[in-house]
Order: sequence, then structure tokens, then C-alpha cells
Amino acid sequence: MMLYMDVRYEGSGSDSTPDLVLVNRTTGPGEAALGQLCTLIAWHNADPVDAAEAQRADTIYEYQGNRNPFVDHPEWVELLYPADSCDDEPTDPEEPPVDPEDPPVGGASPLILTGVIDADLSGGLPKAVEVFVTRDIADLSVCGIGFANNGGGTNGQEYTFPADSAQAGERIIVASETSQFGAFFDSTPDYNSGSVSINGDDAIELFCDGEVVDVFGDPDVNGDYEAWDYTDSWAYRKSNTAPSTSFNVNDWILPGRSALDGESTNATATTPYPYKSFTAVQPELFFSEYTEGSGFNKALEIVNLGSQSVDLSAHSYVISVYSNGGNSPSFSVTLSGSIAPGDVFVVSHPDADAPLPEVSDQEASLNFNGDDAIVFFKDGEVIDAIGQVGVDPGSQWGTGDTSTKDNTLRRLLSVTTGDTNADDTFDPSLEWQGFANNTLDHFGIYGDGDPGDPGEPGEEFGACYDSATYISAVQGNADTSPLSGQTVIVEGVVTAVFPDLGGFFMQEEDADHDADPQTSEGLFVELADLPSGLQASDVVRVQGSVEEQYGRTILSTVTESAICGTGAVTATVISLPQDSIDGFEAVENMLVVNDTSWDISDTYSFIRYGEILVSNGRLYNPTQLFDAGSQDAVDYAEFNARNQLIIDDNRDGSDNAAPLLSIGDVGPYNPLRSGDSVTRVEGIMDYGYSAYRIRPVTDVTVVNTNVRNDAPVIADGNLRVASFNVLNLFNGNGDGSGFPTSRGADSFSEYERQLAKIVNAIVAIDADVLGLMEIENDGYASTSAIAQLVAAINAQMGAGTYEYISVGNGIGTDEIAVGIIYKPAVVTPEGAPELLTSANSIVDTDGPLFDDSRNRPSLAQAFVHSETRQTIVVDVNHLKSKGSSCGSGDDDTSTGQGNCNLTRTRAAQALVVWLNDTFPDMPFTVLGDLNSYGMEDPIQALTEAGLTDTARTILGDTAYSYTFDGLVGSLDYQLVNAAMGEWLVDATEWHINADELSILDYNEEYKTADFLNELVFRASDHDPVVATYQLDMAPLPGDMDGDFDVDMLDIRAFQMAIVRRQPLGSEYDFNNDGRVNMRDLVAMRALCTRRGCRP
Repeated sequence: MMLYMDVRYEGSGSDSTPDLVLVNRTTGPGEAALGQLCTLIAWHNADPVDAAEAQRADTIYEYQGNRNPFVDHPEWVELLYPADSCDDEPTDPEEPPVDPEDPPVGGASPLILTGVIDADLSGGLPKAVEVFVTRDIADLSVCGIGFANNGGGTNGQEYTFPADSAQAGERIIVASETSQFGAFFDSTPDYNSGSVSINGDDAIELFCDGEVVDVFGDPDVNGDYEAWDYTDSWAYRKSNTAPSTSFNVNDWILPGRSALDGESTNATATTPYPYKSFTAVQPELFFSEYTEGSGFNKALEIVNLGSQSVDLSAHSYVISVYSNGGNSPSFSVTLSGSIAPGDVFVVSHPDADAPLPEVSDQEASLNFNGDDAIVFFKDGEVIDAIGQVGVDPGSQWGTGDTSTKDNTLRRLLSVTTGDTNADDTFDPSLEWQGFANNTLDHFGIYGDGDPGDPGEPGEEFGACYDSATYISAVQGNADTSPLSGQTVIVEGVVTAVFPDLGGFFMQEEDADHDADPQTSEGLFVELADLPSGLQASDVVRVQGSVEEQYGRTILSTVTESAICGTGAVTATVISLPQDSIDGFEAVENMLVVNDTSWDISDTYSFIRYGEILVSNGRLYNPTQLFDAGSQDAVDYAEFNARNQLIIDDNRDGSDNAAPLLSIGDVGPYNPLRSGDSVTRVEGIMDYGYSAYRIRPVTDVTVVNTNVRNDAPVIADGNLRVASFNVLNLFNGNGDGSGFPTSRGADSFSEYERQLAKIVNAIVAIDADVLGLMEIENDGYASTSAIAQLVAAINAQMGAGTYEYISVGNGIGTDEIAVGIIYKPAVVTPEGAPELLTSANSIVDTDGPLFDDSRNRPSLAQAFVHSETRQTIVVDVNHLKSKGSSCGSGDDDTSTGQGNCNLTRTRAAQALVVWLNDTFPDMPFTVLGDLNSYGMEDPIQALTEAGLTDTARTILGDTAYSYTFDGLVGSLDYQLVNAAMGEWLVDATEWHINADELSILDYNEEYKTADFLNELVFRASDHDPVVATYQLDMAPLPGDMDGDFDVDMLDIRAFQMAIVRRQPLGSEYDFNNDGRVNMRDLVAMRALCTRRGCRP
């Protein structure tokens, strides 16, 4: 949670709301910092995210719309809080990247977008864009700005800066004109151009050298009412955030639309634009070059990658040398002077050979050898290190030219921070490029070389089909490459070219595969500028650096490549489940094909990210099938983890290409449902976002095997009972106003669509009694949600078809409640409705077992069935959800039952006692969303008390009404006591919701008009549970001959029984005098069901 707070809450850009940061020390009161960062990281590593935390995060997301990135991606903690975060300085990480496989652009850009303005003076002026200069630039004309209007996509660079120079730290404003700008800001823009005629829904792109280096907003999205909308307003980048080609709204201060409405000057505005106030990240200094040459050729180079000059005298910058494995420095050098932005500072021995004396900024009697550790301190804290303090490596760290003895080491340009742990293992090949002894010509220069490791100097690329490193040797048979950090030349067949992923996949020719089944033969080559005409089946030769990037092995920093001819490889057949959780590591980056048909288990990420989750058979929640905490449940959870795989599109992020599905464009009338089948998928086994995924190279063959049913498929009886969670059906004020609602529709049009979908579903269910959950708790007047629901149903089915049970002053205090609607032609309420609350619950030493501050009150109503005269009871419930904690001892954090398990269990126990006491010996059914899977404690409590789960009885253990995180199970029930169970005919869970894409719901956000619909599918997120019963005719007093009426034949039969002195029970005491005799004939005549008692 603290890591989340650090990332998400960045302050408001003012002193009144400071930015929370994490530090590794004890903090004081009133300080906007939280201490002991390293302890938090240790706790994170020791306590991995479990199913309960993941479920809580998803539930929070449903209500709040934002997620905790460290629950979804625990590995981001290591990215954002690496080992060097464990110091005493504030740590303010960047937001987790949208696509970890393509991290945001770092500090290389000379400019950053920092502000955008769309004010409200005449003509909607001023309009302007502000940028910040990160480093000295001699010619601004290499950069420019583009304006993506109305979500129409990029227009490229439309404004080019003049050929002026700019200094690091400058802030530059480009406005559409000068007059209104001056009137509003009492200042003059640095430049003006009519191309800056932006509106608050337009995205902005910053270009340098023809490439996008920063972006505000989404060029492909009209910004109206998006989070970044700045209509009649402004947006300003938070200080100390970096540019990125993927827009991150959390990096910006956004006062919202109309913040400048009616404002005549910025100085008097209620929410003024923070004019030219941005300050940039100032990265720490670090070593950029090292030489341990012959004689006195000893030198160190330090680089400043920040946008501000560094005064070395303002802090204590010290270089210390630790000789021969010592733990105390043998000598130290205190630095003085300054380092300009982007410049270097060279410290060398005064007697060193040329060119060191000419480029040296400070001379010192440096005297170190290849086995000596060198540590760079700032105010006593380590900011970089070469070697390992306290360790004597013998003669050197590293091997060959990339070692610390008799060589020059040059820091790779991909490295932008120092090694702040001087005690950890040092391997120069990871961050340094090695050169031969006395290579001194690059001191005093930074950024002039190739940004990466080109390999050993003098290594020849060679010709096509010359010897090369086998891809299997690059991959190795472990999780990481044994050649990581080294430069290699590989040759193989291109299996897929994915420009949107920034490269291509290649695979070793079949004949060159090794004999180890654990080594992959595939590799991803990261190359943004792909060779012209490159396509699958090309044989290519590539030279680059082996790198482990977010869990997969890639070839990056490509220095040479050649297309050699054409070839082919065979797809490897894969199956589910895997033998082990990391079984696909052996085919990482390889061309694969499935061995048999797979089921689609989850479509949650399909629309936004183009992903579907497949498995061999549906994945069930372990506690749906097995006792919570049992070894069977544990084993099944492990089986689920091995039995799943993502099929992705070929583009990461939310701006997806059309997914490659054989069924074509998915929509309301061409569904993609969980439970459908993938009969064939051929593609590349990729790894990203902590999961294996197939990148298809051909269309994925999908078959709609989970066919929709327009109505429940169920056998008839003479009574049909159903339950339906209607997912926050709120009707505003009941008159078309009162939107957005607190939990349901955001507008009246959304409510109308939600109502239509639910009504259509209820009409198709055609239940005689139907229990409702999650309907607005706003009473029973004509403007109430339940009254308007019934009115809408009757508008379709006919006046008076349904009525609803009214409960006086309402049900509890929650915003949502349970309810009952019924057909008066089939059943008639008998007596008043009954409620189970804390007030009438059974109690123990801990208080009432039924806690109505957490569970919604239970609603029960007795009905007389008109046809059979039988009386039955329908009880409707909505128990506490798993989404929020009920505290220690209540939450089940160990066996998968989730939060508030004890609250639900106690409620179930109280419910059965209350029903038996309130309706003794009567048939009853318990309906509702019990928020518990089939083998969890609350359901076990109900079944142990004698109730039967109708759906499980008819459909078996694999019945389900809900899907979460790809796992299905039942949260919705219709349980019956023994008397009611005798009449059970059939039961089903009508899968109109759980298996459907969420985009088919009533909401209007984030979808095009063609997805809006009034179909029953995705009317809610829970499936309705429907059961039918065949009730027997109730015994009729006076019916002596059993023909279900009372007439003269029955009277004569009674007379003869009296005359013959046949035994008659007390039920024949019609006049209630305690005796059965002829005097009961008068009372019996009153029971006749036919006029005049005629037979």
C-alpha cells in the first residue's frame, strides 16, 4: 500500500499538498515521507500477492476505476525500487510503464512537454504550449511540435522551432498569438505561431530529429471528457517526471474542464496556470570511463546527465580507493569545480600520457590497480562503484579487455545511474565496454559512441552462412541467458515481424537445433528501424547484445544485420496443462501450435488489450470444487496455474490492432464468450507482463461452442422461481433526473439501456417468483427503482403480470437491497413479509450471528400457490462481499475463502434457524448472492443444516454463475429444505452474463456506438439461477373421496363413516368441539366447493 501511495499520490503541485516519498530511514512527524523503504521491499518479497489481494484489487477497480499496479505486476517493485533505492534519500519512482517491454524514453530528449493552455478570453485565447530544455542545445530547429486534433491521429510535426540555441533549464512557451497571451499572462511568449490553434480535446506531440520524444494526451482519442481534457483550462507536468512516448495521465496536474472559464488574467484566476514552474529530474553523477593503464595512465571520468550544472563544492563529492580487498580506503580525492549539463569531469594522474592532461579537469595522484575497488561518494553516500569493497578478486574483475586490469572501461550509454551498492558482486561486462590497454582517446567525450555494447573490438560480422552463435546457446537451459550482456552474431529464420512490438522474432533452422529440450531455439530481436522488406521466412544474420528484458531473452543494440535468403522452420506442438509452471520457458520466442482444442477461460482484457486466456477445459475456483484449505484445493490451484496461456494480439498497450480471430469483428451480435473453443492457434511464444502469451502469425480459429440461449433451457413445472443480481439498478430520482447515480448508471440514457436489458432478461426467465439483489434501496413509491422495474416488465407482458413485495419503511440502511417480484395470477402473498436483521438474529458471546451492518437484511415472504393451494416461502439474500476486509479473525487469508468469511458463515447459520422458527414445517427456498463458492464455509453451513443446492443437484459440481480472474464458480444460489426439495423438477444457471464480454453492458464509456445494445447478454455480471417445481395439491378439508372437491358424495361418505363407526381423525372435527360425530355435518356443508353441494 505504501508503494502504491508513493506512486499514485504526487501532491497537487503546491506547498499545501506535498508529494509523499519513501526513504530508508526513520521519519519525523509532519514530514511528507515514509521511512524504512528497504523493510517495505523485504516485506513485499516475503509475502507475494495472493488470490485474496488480487480479488480485492479487482473489486476496488470495479468501484473506483483505478488499480494498484503492484498487485497486478509485483515485479515492478524491483524495477521502480531497485537495490540502490535502499539509501537515505527520498525515492520518487516513475509511474509503472504502460508497457514494460517498451519503457518510457529517458533523459536523452533535449526538450520535455511541460504545459498546455486553452484559456477563455475572446476567441478561446490564449492557446499555448510550454516546453522545458533538459540540456544545452545549439540548434532548436531539430525539434518541433505536432497537434493531433479531435482524436484524428498524429499530424506529424507542424511547428518547427527557429534555429536558436537554448540553455539547460530554460522554459519556452509557443503561443498562437501575442496580444491575448500578453493580456492574460502579462508576459510575452517566447515564440508564436498560428499552428498552435489547439482546443482542449487535442493531443500534443513533441518531436526531435523527426521522432516523437514526448506526448500529452492520446492522438487517437478525442479528449472531450477524458481524464486529460483541458477545454477552457490547462494541464501542467508534475516536476521531476520524465518525458514518454506513452502518455501517463498521472504525470500531469489536471484541474479539469473549465478551470479558466470567465477568468480574465492568470494572476486573478481561482486555479492559475503554474507559469514556467517545472523543474526537471536531476540525476546523480556517476562514472562514465575508467582506465588502469601502464605507468601513470590512471584516470576516471564522471558524467552529468542532468539539465542543471552541478557545483562539486556544494556537496562533498569524494572518490575513494579500497586496495587489495580492504574495507577502509587507502586514499581519497575530494572533487572541486563544476560539471555542466551533459558534460563530463575527468580526474587523472598529473603524469599521465596525452591526451589525458589536455582533457583533465582535476589532477590527483591516482594510484590504483585492477584489484582495487573505487567508490564515488556524495555527502558520505555511495553514488557509484567500480569493483567490490572488501573483496580481493586476485588481479582483476572481469575478463579480456572488459576487465579492470591494464584496460580502459567505457560505460554503456544505456546505463544512466551508478551502482550504489559497493558491496555487491561486480561484473564489468554488464554495464561496461572494454578496450585495450592505454586506450585514452575518448576521455572528455560522452555520447559520441554507439549506445550499447558492440562486442569485442575488432569482432567481424562476417558473411551470410558463416559460423555464428547458436540461438540455443544464447537461450541456455535456465530462466536467464548464460550470455547476458555479451555481443553475439546469430543466424536463423524470421518467424514473425511485428513493427508495433519494435522488432522481429527469429528461430534456428530445424537442422541446427540442439539435443536439449530445455533450450529454446527462438529469439526476439529488438530493432525499431527494421530492414526494408523484412518478412517471415527470411534467413537473417544479426549482431547485437544479449539482454534479459522483463523476463525474456532478447537481442538488443543491433549493430549489423543482413538478409541472407529464405528458409522455413517447423512449429513446435505445445499442450496444456504444462508439466511445470515455467514449462514454456523451453519454447520462449519459438513458433508454436496447439495440440488440441482449448477453452476460452477469460475475455476480461480482450477489448482493451486484445488478450484472451485459454485453458484445457474451464478453470474453476478451487473452493467451488473442494473444501477450502484441503490438499485437493491446493493441488487444483497449482493445476490451474499450469493450465492457462494468453493469446495476445501483436501489439502491446490499449491502442490495439484488430485481433486475429477467425470469427471476425466481435460485437453484441457476433459474440466471443468464455467457454468458446480455440481449435487452432499458431504463433510465437512470447513472455511479457509476467505471463507467457502466443503472438499469432495467422488467424486464431475460434468456434462458438458455448452457444447463447435466448431463454433458460429448463423443464416445466407448475411453479418457477428465480434469482437475479441486477448489478446496481439505480433510477436516479425516478423522473429522469438525479444522474450520475452513486453506484449505477451515470446518465439517464445509460439507465434506460440497463433497465431494458434487465427487463428483457426477466421477461425471458418468466419466473412466478423472482428474487432481486443489488436494486436501489429507495423505497416502494411509484418513483422507486423496484416500482419502475415492475412497470417496465408489465409494459411488455401485460398490465398486472407482476407485482412487488413492499416492506413498509424499507430494508436496512445500505444503498442497495434485496427485493421480490411475483405473478399474482400464480401465487398470492400470505401474511406480511419478514426480515432477518441483527435485532432478531440468534446471538452468542460475540453478538448477533446475522450482522446487518455488513450483510443486507434477509427478506422472506410466504406465498399460496393458487393451483395447488400449497404454501411456500421464498427468502432472498445478499451476504457480505469478499471485496473489503472485516478484520483479523474474520477474513480468510489462507484458504482462499476471502474477506469476511466468518461474517457470511455466521449469517448462514442464523438464517436457517430464523427460517425454521419463523416458518415452521413450511417448504422454503433460500435465494440470492451469497458471495461464497460451493465448498466454502457459508454454503457448507447451509447444506449441513439440511438445505440442498438445486443447481449443484441438477448440474453437478461444475455449476457456475460468476467468473473472476478466469475462474468460474457459483456465488448465486437457490437452496431448498427437504419439503421444498421433494417438488424440485429442474434447475439451471442461465449464462447470459458471466461468459459475456463486459463491453456489452449498459455503460457508454470506452466503447463505440455499435457496442450499445438492449440484449439480455451482459445485463449484469452474475447469471440468474432458475428452478422449476411440481407442487402437489394441498389436502382439502372435507374431501372424503380424494377428488379435490367437497360435495354431497363427501357428505354421504362422512355419514356412513360415522354410522359404521370407522376411525376418523381430528381433521374431521369440522365444528371444533373436540369430537367427531354427526354434529360436524353442518360445519362440513359449509366446506362444499360446489353450489348446493351438488356432486
